[in-house]
Amino acid sequence: MRSEVMKSAIMDSLGSGVAVIDADGYLLNVNSHWTRLAEESRVMPYAPIREGDQILDVFPSDAVAGVKAVLTRARARFTNEYVTVASGSTKWWLLVVSRLNRAEGGAVVTLDDITEQRRVEIEAHQVRQELAHVSRVSTMGELTASLAHQLNQPLTGVVINAQAARRIVDRTPLGYDELRETMIDILADARRASEVIQRVRGLLRRGEFEMTPVDLQSIITDVANLVSSDALIRNITISLDLDPQSIIVRGDRVQLQQVVLNLFMNAYD
Repeated sequence: MRSEVMKSAIMDSLGSGVAVIDADGYLLNVNSHWTRLAEESRVMPYAPIREGDQILDVFPSDAVAGVKAVLTRARARFTNEYVTVASGSTKWWLLVVSRLNRAEGGAVVTLDDITEQRRVEIEAHQVRQELAHVSRVSTMGELTASLAHQLNQPLTGVVINAQAARRIVDRTPLGYDELRETMIDILADARRASEVIQRVRGLLRRGEFEMTPVDLQSIITDVANLVSSDALIRNITISLDLDPQSIIVRGDRVQLQQVVLNLFMNAYD
């Protein structure tokens, strides 16, 4: 009797919700925190608090296979995380099932409110994103002269060709072929200017990390084009020796561009 009181006191002293189940999934013991957390989290339809309850009947469907694997000793531990939203508030819960080291088998199931931990991680992630963005803005600031030069060239070409086109239109007879070629040159220059702006916008983009398949060759080429004018200003020659085949990697395009840009700037310095 004294031993049972001691076990109950120890279980209730734990901050986690704790349930002990036998090898078949029937409840042997549960502490008071389990009842409270199970009801608050709504991870399960209800909180079994009586000995003999079959806990697998009320477990989330995506956790049953993991719990059975622990009970059959196929694995030592199973964990799953759940998110609930109530009254506009988001909360995170961690369900852990660990093998019970006794001859009869069984498992210890714990349920924890990990909301504060997840919020801290999210805030840290947001801070890292902001710092990365500030770093990109700072680096782009160093390339101001280079970017101005890159934009000035195609925009000057647009102006010159537009003036030429106006003179062609004013002539009699109108030179259609010459006008067509001039308009093609204007479109090409405008496209070059647009590509420079798009590369800058891509590097300065805010947003979540987006892990997708990206072409590493394309990233290197884009950044090289972006910093090419700065290389000329510094009297540096860029020579790319890339594999003719595309190299596809999984990563965040903006972050990879930042890495390549840093490599270029460090090499320049």
